[in-house]
Amino acid sequence: MSNSFATDSGDIIRAFPSVTPVQISPPTAWQAHAVKLLAALFILSLPFKLATVHIAAVLLAASLISAKQSELRAAPARLYLGTTLPWLIPVLVATAWHYFAPLTVEPSFAEAVKAVARILLLGLAWAVMLERGWLSVRFAVTLSMITVAAVILSGYYDLYNHWSAGTAPNWNHRISGAVYHPNALGLFMALGIVLSAALLRARHASPWPWLLIILALPILWATGSRGSLIGTLAGLLCLVAYTNVRHLALLVSIAASVWAAEALEIIDFQRAGSDVTRRALLELAIAKWREAPWFGWGVGTFPFLEGNRWRTGTHNVLLDMGVSVGVFAVLGWLYSTLRLLWGLITRRDEAVRGPLAMLVTLLAAGMVDYTLLTSSLYQGLWVLIAVHACWAISPFTSTARAMPANPLPAGSPEPQKLQ
Repeated sequence: MSNSFATDSGDIIRAFPSVTPVQISPPTAWQAHAVKLLAALFILSLPFKLATVHIAAVLLAASLISAKQSELRAAPARLYLGTTLPWLIPVLVATAWHYFAPLTVEPSFAEAVKAVARILLLGLAWAVMLERGWLSVRFAVTLSMITVAAVILSGYYDLYNHWSAGTAPNWNHRISGAVYHPNALGLFMALGIVLSAALLRARHASPWPWLLIILALPILWATGSRGSLIGTLAGLLCLVAYTNVRHLALLVSIAASVWAAEALEIIDFQRAGSDVTRRALLELAIAKWREAPWFGWGVGTFPFLEGNRWRTGTHNVLLDMGVSVGVFAVLGWLYSTLRLLWGLITRRDEAVRGPLAMLVTLLAAGMVDYTLLTSSLYQGLWVLIAVHACWAISPFTSTARAMPANPLPAGSPEPQKLQ
């Protein structure tokens, strides 16, 4: 076969559940091509922060105009709304309160509105397109692998430039590739490794996942991104924790070895005081949250609050949300995230391990390196992973949707219903 990854559909279905719509009106040719083109532009442009990522997101969100009421009431869309509105509504309420409150630092109202619109409308549009059958899990996984491969190439090009200049990369001189930040490069390496491992766990016959893992590991290490390293181990743990004790013991041994190497100063995570700075930022964020616990200080204000001499964010999704929009948004986000995790964990289906591992990887990295309300990169990844998690755990009770009992390639006869 000319493209073993793209055509190995059964293995992708086993790793990431793919529901086959049965009673659906097919799109016209231009609609099908337009939706796939916009989705491809969004995924391929996301790590490189190109203008096309925003254009594609706006156009995909605008496609909700044609959504039918039955599509918005379908299980994936309802679950996405149920795990998004509980924290986005408090964000909007807090933002409105900030508009009238006398604050020492003016918050970014536009940033808050854009974040809410991007997360809500783009995710809902993606869920509707999955329900219609205009997009598929197989399509998203294939594009994600291509995107990670492109990011890997940019990382090796950065390595080449370091060596050409006579400065071998280390954790004081980290590489960032074409994504302009070492943590972002490391996050895509982590997600690519976990995605490839999920496909291999589903006995994917193609060599591409193995090749991607082999190429991504040196780049991940060269970025020195602690959040990405932790996220990789956490994601792999989700894939093996319940199935293979030996693999679980290996992962725990690796984590213990890294911790011991840092304790013995064999590995220097400090990077010119980075650990000390992160600890100080977390302490400052907790102190500022205590001063304004209910509605926070506003989106994007933390770098400019009194006492933040580093002029940077919290590097923690949870604390950033607390210090920005208060406790109600934090509680809503915790409820939504735990609902997704619980739905994935309690579904007695090996196929949900892939979405679970991806979500845990993203969460682990976010607790060390990212903010959700101000990082468009993290928002885009959150939408993609969250909506596919909703798709994976949605109940397949509708007569219009059925899960193949045996994974079948495209164009196969009508699948059997889930028993």
